[in-house]
Amino acid sequence: MIRAALSALALTLISTAPVAAQNMGFLGNSPIAYFTPDDMALFQKTGREVLETLNPGKMKQWENPTTGARGKIKVLKAFAAADGRACKRVGIYNKARGVEAESKMTLCKAASGEWHPEIDAGP
Repeated sequence: MIRAALSALALTLISTAPVAAQNMGFLGNSPIAYFTPDDMALFQKTGREVLETLNPGKMKQWENPTTGARGKIKVLKAFAAADGRACKRVGIYNKARGVEAESKMTLCKAASGEWHPEIDAGP
């Protein structure tokens, strides 16, 4: 269940298509379950910017003043996977409707340019 939730979170983070929070009911009482489409767009935009531009130790925050939802994403580590793909370990914090959550995950860049969760990737 945790792996599925992390994968879904990562996919919403990197997806270029809008994802409605109500389509992710299995995430239960997590902040992302309360995201509006605007919250999700801000979260995704921030995630893409972090993965594409930030170095380890750097962080970017996002906030939707209309809903109060907010979060931050920090690059913890950058490395090349065994097959040469660029990978980043990130820390993610989100808050929406008083619900807070933190997680860490590794994402690697595919040849298509999209970032995908990689549970077993390591330097």
